[in-house]
Amino acid sequence: LEELSRELAATSARLAESRDRERALEASRRELVAWISHDLRTPLAGLRAMSEALEDGVAADPDRYLRQIRSEVERLDHMVGDLFELSRIHVGALVLTPSRMSLYDLVDDALAGADPLAREHGVRLVGDGVEPVPVEVDGKEMSRVLGNLLVNAIR
Repeated sequence: LEELSRELAATSARLAESRDRERALEASRRELVAWISHDLRTPLAGLRAMSEALEDGVAADPDRYLRQIRSEVERLDHMVGDLFELSRIHVGALVLTPSRMSLYDLVDDALAGADPLAREHGVRLVGDGVEPVPVEVDGKEMSRVLGNLLVNAIR
């Protein structure tokens, strides 16, 4: 009877820990949804305002508005792609394929990809001092991570 009581207490403790983890995950999920909602609403509000200004004919520089709309649409597309990747990570469906590559090449490609946005924002990207050391990473995913970091830093 004493043994059964200990097992029951241990099972109860594990169940309580599991419920606590579930509550923490749910709180984290709610926080993530709130961040995503905010991050999507901000560019959508700008898109709405710019498109209304174009429709009403009050845009001082319609070409600039169109460029900005395209830029915001691309930004939203990247955000949705990031959410998709996050969901793949969450469910364990993201399969990494590491291979040996040059750190210099990864950084150089990321800088080249972010350079147009950097110029648009008056930012100068510098990659001096990056050694061509070999690294073992999933090139596609690491490029995406580096690109996201650069874009977020520029904005």
